[in-house]
Amino acid sequence: MKLDFTNLEKYAIVRVLTDIVRADDRIDMGEMAYFAQIQKLLEISDNEFQLAMEMSVAISIATIRKMSEIKKSALALMMHQMITADGNIDEEEMKVFVAVCALGQITVPEELVK
Repeated sequence: MKLDFTNLEKYAIVRVLTDIVRADDRIDMGEMAYFAQIQKLLEISDNEFQLAMEMSVAISIATIRKMSEIKKSALALMMHQMITADGNIDEEEMKVFVAVCALGQITVPEELVK
């Protein structure tokens, strides 16, 4: 099932995933590869990527709050996969994940909590 994210939702997703990648001050090859997959999946051009980076955290969180539950679950999965893309679960990346879930009113799927 393909989720049709709006452009604003795509930008919010890119913004929070980028915040996760940057949280530990290291960008790993696995994270770069996963990010490239997400960019292709969401059909985000390089120009749109730049627009996403200009989005404020407040706007990205407000956008995420308005997303449907299934889209929020998909985002939670994307964030979790980004965190584990480098084979290391970093505490700083987890802090961003927890904050986005709390502020974005995302119920974390049970399979991600285990």
